[in-house]
Amino acid sequence: MDYDKKFEELKQRYTLEEIAESFVFPGKEQTPEERAEFARLRMEHWNNTSPEKRMKYQLIGLKYRMKHCMEGRKESMDTTANFLQQYIDITNKKQKGLADDLSINPSTLSRILNGKESIGKSLAYRLERHSGKLIPAIYWWKLAQKEIEQDIMTNVVDREREAKMVKNALLVGVT
Repeated sequence: MDYDKKFEELKQRYTLEEIAESFVFPGKEQTPEERAEFARLRMEHWNNTSPEKRMKYQLIGLKYRMKHCMEGRKESMDTTANFLQQYIDITNKKQKGLADDLSINPSTLSRILNGKESIGKSLAYRLERHSGKLIPAIYWWKLAQKEIEQDIMTNVVDREREAKMVKNALLVGVT
């Protein structure tokens, strides 16, 4: 799910205060004045938060969205490329800048972002370090493996093509 897009949609229908109160205070225990005051305080806190802290909070949010995806707690599977693009957006990097930071070729990063290449172990380690260890390497690795698993389970064309390459296959259990 694209959380930024969802947030923009919510802002079209509700005020920031209404959005904040719906997430913080879903019950009816507080008076409208109390909810409004807490919403105002949250917004004030966010507005007074340094850009570095905001980035940290956003990276932690990304980490938990990745975790939910790995655990299958999302309706549709986000891709590693999607999470990597979110990472680029959060860190305010350009693709070339991130590629330089990670000591990889910009075309490699582009292929990953376009789903043509998978994140390897080395890049997972580098992303962990780049994030200040907020997003563990294992998260990047597991997301990539989840995509490969999904491809193995559903890609009939590749399965049939590769089956044709096998000589002298055992016929035990084949119907």
